[in-house]
Amino acid sequence: KEGQPIKTDNFRVKKKSGRFLYLKTNAIPIQDKTGKVVEIMGISHETTKSLKAEMLLKESEEKYRRLIDALQEGVWAIDEKDNTTFVNNRMADMLGYTVDEMIGKKVFEFMDERGIELCKYYVEKRKEGVKEQHDFELLKKDGSRIYVTMEASPIYDESGNYTGGVTGVIDVTERK
Repeated sequence: KEGQPIKTDNFRVKKKSGRFLYLKTNAIPIQDKTGKVVEIMGISHETTKSLKAEMLLKESEEKYRRLIDALQEGVWAIDEKDNTTFVNNRMADMLGYTVDEMIGKKVFEFMDERGIELCKYYVEKRKEGVKEQHDFELLKKDGSRIYVTMEASPIYDESGNYTGGVTGVIDVTERK
């Protein structure tokens, strides 16, 4: 529309050398006295490096996701408020849930009262930097119990503040 700023998404441009680069442009149409657009004034900035970095990050995340989902072990991450932030498909399957059903739920929602007490104790140890392995009992969606061995580690931010924990989970119900 006339008089409206023009913004573009990244678009590809071929240089004289034959190399391609990506640009993002912000521009505004310049109108004469009659309102007719006589020129467009704008600025473009190259986004090639940031787009390549974004693509590499997406590829890396996809490789990581495939690796985690290929494990026979469950992976479960919680934040500093004990909310589930990540589970792989194996973890969700062990408990009879979908991944989406588990995300956002308190870790305690998958335990009985004794398990909640133990879990709170273990979480406090994570906050102190303790990594450990222990046996645990979890409640499945159908109310039945599953026995697992958990290998738990704390997660810290770049300032050293506790931001949660990650746990590898192996179903040992058959062994029990």
